[in-house]
Amino acid sequence: MNELQQTLFSLVSELLSEGGNAADSLIQKKLSGHPDNAARKMAYSKISDEDLSMILPEKYGIFPDADDQTYLGKILYLLGQEGLIDTSVAPRFQVGSTRLAALKRYGSDVVATDEYETADIINMASEKKTDYGDLDIDVVFKAPAKEIAAAIEKVDSSVYATKLGKNEVHIAVRAGGRVFQIDLLDVANNRATQEFFQKSSFIDLASQVKGAFSIILLRAIAAAMELEKNDAFEAILDSVEDNPDTEFAKVLQKQKKLGWNAVGARFSLGERGLKLVLDLRKPKRNDPNKMSRKSINVESEARIGFENLDNLARTILNHPEASGSTIYHASQLATFIGKNKNASEIDDIWNKFVDSAEVNLKNSISKDEYNLGMKTLGKLMKKTWEPIKQEQTLQEARAGIGRFSGKNKFNRKTAFDVLRTLVDETNNEGKVSFDVDFDEVSTVDLVEKMDSMFCHFGLDKKGTFFMESSNSGPVYAKNVEKRFGFNRDLLESFKYLQGDGNFQESLKDIFERVGPFRYDAELFPVLTHEGNAKGNIIFVGTPYAKDKLGSKGAFVLFNCKLWNSDRQNWYNVTPDQNNELTSLLKYESTQAGWASEWKIYTNNEDMKMGGVFHVEIGKTLANYLKDKSSYEKGLELVSSRKGSPEKRELVAELDRVGQALQSALNGFANEASSNLGGDNSYIEGVVLKIMKANGDVYEVKGTSDMFDERKNFFWEDRVKVLNLEKALENHFAKDILGTKTVQPAALNRAIRSAAEEFVPTKGGAQRKVEFLEFLVPYLVEDNVNFDETKVEAKKAIKTFIFQLKSDKSEFKDNAPKLDADSVRKTKEFYTQIEKKMAGLKEAANSKLSGKAYYINLLNAVLGFRVDRIVNFETGTGRDPRDDFRKRVIIWNGRAQPWHIGHDAMIKKGKKALAETGADAIYIMLVKGAGSSEDKTKNPLSDKEQYDLVSSIYKGDSEVIVADKFPKSGYIVDLMEDLHDKGYKVAGWLAGADRIGDYMKTLRSFSPSLYLEDHDYSPIDKDENGDVLVKLIETPRIMSGTQARESALQSDFETWYSNVAPQGVSSDAKMQYKIAYDEIRNAAGVEPIEETSSMAGGNVTGAVGAQGGPWNNKEVNKDNEEEKKRSQLDMKGTLIQQEAMIKEVMNYLLKDIGVLYNEKR
Repeated sequence: MNELQQTLFSLVSELLSEGGNAADSLIQKKLSGHPDNAARKMAYSKISDEDLSMILPEKYGIFPDADDQTYLGKILYLLGQEGLIDTSVAPRFQVGSTRLAALKRYGSDVVATDEYETADIINMASEKKTDYGDLDIDVVFKAPAKEIAAAIEKVDSSVYATKLGKNEVHIAVRAGGRVFQIDLLDVANNRATQEFFQKSSFIDLASQVKGAFSIILLRAIAAAMELEKNDAFEAILDSVEDNPDTEFAKVLQKQKKLGWNAVGARFSLGERGLKLVLDLRKPKRNDPNKMSRKSINVESEARIGFENLDNLARTILNHPEASGSTIYHASQLATFIGKNKNASEIDDIWNKFVDSAEVNLKNSISKDEYNLGMKTLGKLMKKTWEPIKQEQTLQEARAGIGRFSGKNKFNRKTAFDVLRTLVDETNNEGKVSFDVDFDEVSTVDLVEKMDSMFCHFGLDKKGTFFMESSNSGPVYAKNVEKRFGFNRDLLESFKYLQGDGNFQESLKDIFERVGPFRYDAELFPVLTHEGNAKGNIIFVGTPYAKDKLGSKGAFVLFNCKLWNSDRQNWYNVTPDQNNELTSLLKYESTQAGWASEWKIYTNNEDMKMGGVFHVEIGKTLANYLKDKSSYEKGLELVSSRKGSPEKRELVAELDRVGQALQSALNGFANEASSNLGGDNSYIEGVVLKIMKANGDVYEVKGTSDMFDERKNFFWEDRVKVLNLEKALENHFAKDILGTKTVQPAALNRAIRSAAEEFVPTKGGAQRKVEFLEFLVPYLVEDNVNFDETKVEAKKAIKTFIFQLKSDKSEFKDNAPKLDADSVRKTKEFYTQIEKKMAGLKEAANSKLSGKAYYINLLNAVLGFRVDRIVNFETGTGRDPRDDFRKRVIIWNGRAQPWHIGHDAMIKKGKKALAETGADAIYIMLVKGAGSSEDKTKNPLSDKEQYDLVSSIYKGDSEVIVADKFPKSGYIVDLMEDLHDKGYKVAGWLAGADRIGDYMKTLRSFSPSLYLEDHDYSPIDKDENGDVLVKLIETPRIMSGTQARESALQSDFETWYSNVAPQGVSSDAKMQYKIAYDEIRNAAGVEPIEETSSMAGGNVTGAVGAQGGPWNNKEVNKDNEEEKKRSQLDMKGTLIQQEAMIKEVMNYLLKDIGVLYNEKR
């Protein structure tokens, strides 16, 4: 971690700290040892709002006097009397959440706020935060911190204990058995910096966006600032050359001698303010392809500090209307960027922000807090946040097997749970050491880790055979050449199995028993391998005996999954069912007579290994793992961010035991022979499988040294090819095309960002060219020199071709040492890179010039990434063979519950039936991907949702309610139900805020890809690549959140009259009563006794008859205006947000609805 990263890490850590670490430590080290506390049980306690009056001084803005009897007042008075702190400077309580505590203690009229922190915002923040990990008190030290700490303990060492920090004194304050933490911060030299970097924005508190986001975002803006001529990178280097005796020049020269090279200049925002820095890079010693990074200050003093936030804001944001308040609040800062920066500037800031947040913030807060902050700020900056997924690489697509230590080790929380499960399932609670005999213990197995190709295969819901590699998607006879054409082993295996009648008959027998099924397995494709002279085949790095495999191949079956037709996805069966289903295929292979061609093994039966596993966990861990309550205490310690002595001891023991157990597993792997190998064979590794009571399995991997050694031998030349391919792409991207980065994730983000903003004006083949031209500013910082690009590209391709020939020559010398199959696979690697180089050579030597040459080269280098993200496929218009199919307009959403707003959308859709040529509206109810488990947001079950909506539109021939629930609202999941029903999509109902997103999603749909494994496509495209689906904008009358919240505040009749569409049946009203009760039950609200009026016939509620929030004249007036705007023929009171929520929403969240609205 370089110096600037360390500074940021420190600042963010301070800002995110919940406090209490020092108090925990001081209880153990000092307070517990005092004689007066010998019999007293003490524990750290957060400070509640009720505690503030006894802790904070009695008066604000005045230094405490002798009459102040609060805990802090006494301390400050004493320190002031002894001349240890400055009594002329009273605490301002502006640091961290103490700012909110002070406001609650003294009132908003004395605690400074800005124009954005309105009374409603403050009220919301106050409701969100009602306790404090510690209180940070800003004072001016006049003596060393050590003297101040000693003076505090002299007051009463049974009540006060201290610990020194950086420019602060931590104080543990005992009140009975509770121990609070108060920190005295010395702000003699940096009050403004402390108050800014440890600020507590009430807006951010109200929106639950962590304040650390504003620091990360502000630093990203500073790093993206445009440099003036005198600050430019070249100007700095020229100045160093002209003035070699300056201090900075000497520092830079020293760094150069150490191997560091200057690569760029930028502004950086640190503890002292805004500074100009020079970025340095040098190759890492153990991996020259990776770079070490650090920065050095160009200037000794900051250009602008935190004393004048208005000036700092105007400088960093380069805007005359920016102010200190703009940069104080994360949400306000993001809003300002979204409104005042152009798309290119926003992209640059956003990319720097995301990169920094991933490194410095992501692991410091919860996943939900992180995603909420990124999503909220992204929306305000006109960017879409999606959690970054790790790029999958060759041979790394399988996940889920961890280790106790080393590469891919479990995090400590998981490791602790693995050990608890091991102890619990083997009945060894409380034991310091024990043995696990794999032949006797049924809940723990040791199996051989297989070393070939992972795949899925089975019959889908239509009874059609498919196979699937780790990243291919389902592969059928119709698309096998396209999906498996790159891999001879997969291609030939699929073709053989597809054509083997006996094998297919066995699969059909299983299908008749259980329906659609999918096996997860290791594939051993013997039919494409020759083997070596010893009768072994090496698929990856482990030799397997050919006579233990079938003549064409073999499978080792791990699991079998079945199909959930309601959710449209595969699900795990019970362990017993899994054993039965994997054994069933092995039985079928012998009964149907194809076992000699394809041998079937099961992981649970045939790959088990014997032996005794010795577990030595020690006294400390044994104590935490002896029972449930002890385990939960330990889990809380491991999960805590506090660095208590108990946690340090537990973590040290976890690491020690983890290393010992990992060494033992590796020992098993080193000593074992393969179940499928000959004598003296070695294995890839072992997997320790620990079965939990709920059927889940923990898997821990051990690896053999021989496997690592031999795999390196077999793969040496293939690794060279992979490295050369990576260097080729990186050089052409960074050095020839001038991209800002070569990181795959960053390149993909840039392409997605461009795709979000791209509005095509051309069709057909020209659309991709148009997009590539649009993409350039997202990838490249500076203006492109097209002539230089061509020269450099032609030179570079020659160099790489020469290197390829050299590597291939070395492989030719190595080939006789390898088995025939490793030689064949290595040649296939060379074929692939030769094909890639041929394409680049053609583009580099193209007769095109200028911009056209550059775009053509860009396509050759990064076109494959673009094609994965952006769909340029064109179509042929409507397929006349589908004219007989029902055409529908789609509405999809959660509808928890269905309300008048939804009904208004359906009415809008009905009016569009004739225009779109559709026959009906198709309502598709889904569960929220992120909230499906939250009963307060999804109180109704699938059946209750369906019964309610279908009762409303019963007998309406223009409305169809789907009887299946897609697993999400993503188009790929919705398509399956549409296809199964045989429908064609003519239109899509969407709110104004979603039209654009829906269009992008629909545009990305590929009918040709869909037709690879389907008989028709529910969506068509025209010759320009545009979908033949009309997007119909619908009004937003009510949200699901409003409907649910109103159910908590009103009796049923009032709620029903305002939420239900007019004129629905008595059956529908009964369904609404069920919905009403479920909403209240989910929120834990007691039922209201009332007189029901659910008579037969059509039911219309008496609007506002019960008074309360529904009988408000202003609300009714607003609703009437809304009806006029929407031109809807409907009656009833329309729900509006309360005034406070409306004001907050309008200011803070604009259209994103993070706090009070959600996707329907």
